[in-house]
Amino acid sequence: MNSSSYVFTGPQNTTAGGKYVGAYPPSCDCRSWGPSVWAYVSGGGNNRTFAKTQVCVNGYIPTGLSDREYQERMCKYEGAISYSSGSMGPNSYCSTAPILPLTNNPASVHSSINAMVAFGATNIHEGTAWGFRALSPGEPFAEGAAYAEAVSKVMIMMTDGENTHYKSGDLNGSSIYMSYGYPYNSNNSASSYGSDIDRLGAINWSDGQLESEMNTRTSQTCANAKAAGINVYVIGLATDNTSNPTNVRAMLTGCASDPGQAYFPSSPSELNSVFRTIAQQLAALRLAQ
Repeated sequence: MNSSSYVFTGPQNTTAGGKYVGAYPPSCDCRSWGPSVWAYVSGGGNNRTFAKTQVCVNGYIPTGLSDREYQERMCKYEGAISYSSGSMGPNSYCSTAPILPLTNNPASVHSSINAMVAFGATNIHEGTAWGFRALSPGEPFAEGAAYAEAVSKVMIMMTDGENTHYKSGDLNGSSIYMSYGYPYNSNNSASSYGSDIDRLGAINWSDGQLESEMNTRTSQTCANAKAAGINVYVIGLATDNTSNPTNVRAMLTGCASDPGQAYFPSSPSELNSVFRTIAQQLAALRLAQ
């Protein structure tokens, strides 16, 4: 925010550049200062007083605000802000690699798989939802063929864990900004926050409650995909190491189009055999059609 004066006044919920910035602080504490300029100070007509003052550039760091106002101010993300950790800020745990759309280029598929890096919590629901979107004929991916009897759509949902949520009870109901947004903003009718969206749980939910809701949404997404005509296979790797193997396996088995299409290898060395079995089933299906 550029200014020829470093004194700011304004009402609560003022917008700057179309962005909500909350209450203005009593003074501008800049990230950096520009050159000095002559700025109007007081008086009028021929009695106006000017003084040399520096220009505040690259936004400013507010003082005297509540933790909520600090957290929700958008101006702090403007300009060049150094990035120090993938586990901090609104982009925490966001993958740096885009999803590969449907393709018949094996090299692209192999390259994308090899570039994958495990990081952050496990979110089976979002992975399933994006698989569903990639197979659909509409945006955000348009490579999928239209749903039709002559078209076979197959989704293999693979996980090496269980739906996991970290550190509820934080200022926002979560210490990280997950794909659902903060629980604090779920069904929040306050006009200053403007969110009546059912995100995930509420600010007072425990990690266990939030994980249970993630499981429910995973099952719902699987049901929607199967209802659309997608043939769903499931691979649950090392589910014995999860917090509740029985419940995890039940959820994953329910996601499959048939219980026989849910596989639970105990180690990565078994994955080749599992994928070979699935490939043989799909090849037989194609020959029969």
